[in-house]
Amino acid sequence: MNIQYECQYCGKQLSTKWNCKRHEATCEKNQSVDKRGDADSVDRCVKRTCQFCGKSCKNNKSLSSHERLCPSNPNRHYVSYTIGHAAWNKGLTKLLDDRIKHYGETYSRRVAAGEIIVSMTGKRHTEETKQRMSESHKKLWINGDSIFATAREHRTSYPEEYFAGIFVSATRHYHVSRYFLDFAWPNKKLYVEVDGEQHYTDKGMRHDSIRTDILSELGWVCVERIRWKTFSKLSFDERRTYINNIVQKVTEYK
Repeated sequence: MNIQYECQYCGKQLSTKWNCKRHEATCEKNQSVDKRGDADSVDRCVKRTCQFCGKSCKNNKSLSSHERLCPSNPNRHYVSYTIGHAAWNKGLTKLLDDRIKHYGETYSRRVAAGEIIVSMTGKRHTEETKQRMSESHKKLWINGDSIFATAREHRTSYPEEYFAGIFVSATRHYHVSRYFLDFAWPNKKLYVEVDGEQHYTDKGMRHDSIRTDILSELGWVCVERIRWKTFSKLSFDERRTYINNIVQKVTEYK
């Protein structure tokens, strides 16, 4: 049932109590409106309409924000700059605004004249600095760390968490050359990989083949590549046998 609310001044029927109150505040027959002050200012305050373009806003805060940046406000550039709102040139280019073009030409002219010195112009690392950085990176690589490691290399999937409790003596995400090994034994140069299905696509298999060759040249031996999809379908006894074989290979390797 649609409940009707009636304006106490003109008798107009409205569907909700809120609409009725809003209507009564601006009703032409409401004599109390005139007592609040100037009719135009009262009407603008109650209806929340912009004094420059007439746009209606949902509340006083949005009205104030809109008026400061209103395209019809002659002082909007100055106001937006002084109150810390969006810069006046936001979204403008030299093709859209002559001021942007003028500022760009002035800046370029001052740089060419030497009045403005760009901070990084002509600066290069010295050979000594390059050598020091290279030695620092080599130390990180030898220790199995890398400055190039990202959150992607260090994130942990469920299969990796599963085997983390089994290969407790292994080092996780060990860095060798350009690669990160899932489980590695650096003292023996052995590693085990836990692979998802992306490794068994044509692209993934080509990448893993190149990866294995590079690691082999560096003296690393892959003990096992565990295909999680296949492993997860094994029974408990089959899993235990499979894992025991891997652990035995690592233990007996010299």
